[in-house]
Amino acid sequence: MIFRLFLFSICLFSNWIYADVQMDIPYKKKIISIELVPRSENSHFIKGTIQLTDGSNWDWKPCICCGKKLDSWQVGDEIQVKRIDKEKYQLINSTRVSYSPTVTSLIDSYQIYPKITANEYTIYGRILSLSDGSHWTVNLWNTPQAYFWKVGDPVLITPYHDTSRETYYILDNVSLEKSLFSDNTIYANPHFE
Repeated sequence: MIFRLFLFSICLFSNWIYADVQMDIPYKKKIISIELVPRSENSHFIKGTIQLTDGSNWDWKPCICCGKKLDSWQVGDEIQVKRIDKEKYQLINSTRVSYSPTVTSLIDSYQIYPKITANEYTIYGRILSLSDGSHWTVNLWNTPQAYFWKVGDPVLITPYHDTSRETYYILDNVSLEKSLFSDNTIYANPHFE
């Protein structure tokens, strides 16, 4: 039993190392366009739409005090997407430290996300297979939550860089509400066979 746990740990750890060394960080998102619609010539913005390289579109409705806070954002800036609640996300600009707006995903964006094609438990742990051909090893502490993810659910994949400069991936099941038994956001790493 201890030997199996040891082998499982090595397999899980080796996926993390392999992902950081061999991959050019897929699923990285950058700004393609920012459209800000002003109330009048010298007024704060009342609405904004931000489009990212993965094809997703994000709607931003700032309060009056936040209207000009995206002035420093530019096309090509790298963005991380973080879920706040069921419908709200936060866009974090990794290129320049600045304001991170709370946004909502436009409906057409949900259709571009890869869908779960398989959710199975293997010797490597829980593996999620997606319609884009990718396979993900769910981190051990998220395995119970991932059990509730269903085939056909759309998944938003976001690389996340922590202070140690390692890259982790956040998988966000956009059709699932957070509940006592399931979580809509889990950490995972690319699975290679």
